[in-house]
Amino acid sequence: MVTITSTQVNKAKKGLEEITREAKRRLFEFETIANLYDIQQGKVYHYKTAKSLMRSMTK
Repeated sequence: MVTITSTQVNKAKKGLEEITREAKRRLFEFETIANLYDIQQGKVYHYKTAKSLMRSMTK
């Protein structure tokens, strides 16, 4: 039988938190680059309300 200690659980939790943080950072960088590319291509979107902006961001 394998025993898992709280130290091992805490190390795993910290590792997963670091992976999640890095993934969020990379996603943000990718979205920023994609948005800059769209702007460069002339694909600029204008929103009249915040609701329409939020709706398009969820797509």
